Parts: sequence; structure tokens; C-alpha cells
Amino acid sequence: GVDSGHPSGKVQLPWSMGDLHICYSLEANATLTLRASGTEPKLKYYLEVVGEDMAEANRIALEVEEGIIEDLIRAEESGLKRGPMP
Repeated sequence: GVDSGHPSGKVQLPWSMGDLHICYSLEANATLTLRASGTEPKLKYYLEVVGEDMAEANRIALEVEEGIIEDLIRAEESGLKRGPMP
């Protein structure tokens, strides 16, 4: 695993050899963790953000999530559709 926010570059979360996950520390006071599911053929992501209040944290989270969908996953190019939001 890789953690771009730690000086060693090594994952600080619980991790076992063979686990596939990457943590990115983002400029928007956000941390994005990508990991392969151990039981299903899918990629899971976890997004943590810090804001002055809940409204700002939600705004940051939505902006980062849109970036993930457009720039990382490239959903439109792949013909993927976004599921319903909780």
C-alpha cells in the first residue's frame, strides 16, 4: 500500500501483505483511500474531509467526489452511470 500523506510513503491504516490500497492526501483538506474489495470484483473508496462546518465539509466532499468520477474513474468514457446518492 501507499500513503502520499505520510513521510515514509507507507500505509498507516491496518494493512496485510497482499492488500491493495492507496491513500492520497489531497489539497482540499481531504484524504482519499482506494482499495480493492477482498470479496467482490470492485474498487471501493473512502473519503474523509475537514471543513469549518458540516456545510463546508459536504461541499468539499462533493467537489472531490466529482473529481474522482470525472478524472480518476472517467465514468463517461467508460459508459458507467452514477448510482443513487444516499
